[in-house]
This record gives sequence, C-alpha cells and structure tokens, in this order.
Amino acid sequence: VVNFKIKGLSAQVFPNPANNLVQISYYLPQNGDINLAIYDLSGKKLQLLQQEPKNTGNYVFLWQANSLPTGIYLVGLTQNGQQMYTKLIISK
Repeated sequence: VVNFKIKGLSAQVFPNPANNLVQISYYLPQNGDINLAIYDLSGKKLQLLQQEPKNTGNYVFLWQANSLPTGIYLVGLTQNGQQMYTKLIISK
C-alpha cells in the first residue's frame, strides 16, 4: 500500500503492484470539485476516472486497469488547488 498525505488530502492504492482491479481510497478534508486521473510518468493524462463535486469524507473508487500495459503510472488527485500523486505499478 502506498499512502501520501498533503494538507489533509490523502490517498491509498491497493494492491500495488496491481494486475487488473485497483482500489483507490481517498480522503477529502473539505468540500469541492475533485479530479481523479491516471498519468504516465511524463505527466500525460491517460484516463480521467472522476471529475465531480464531493463533500468532505472518505471515498473508495474501484478501477479496472486492464487497458494499461505493464508499467509505472501516477494516480493524481486534485481538489481546490491541492494536488497529490501516488505511484501505481501495473504488472501483468
């Protein structure tokens, strides 16, 4: 499990490395619009997972990563100007 926390915004990715199904758990310290996306290591957005308003609290997002080949990716979470990234390894 990889866990990063920045100013209350936090996320966990499990399992890591993952083969197909990835659980992204995150905590939002305040209300606001969020963006949850997958990026390659150069910063290119590969897939937008969620873009919507959310209230303060804990959330779980299940994602099928079968469209991505083996490699290292970043899961990015943005809310109210705060951004955080956590590394995700896909191993097929």
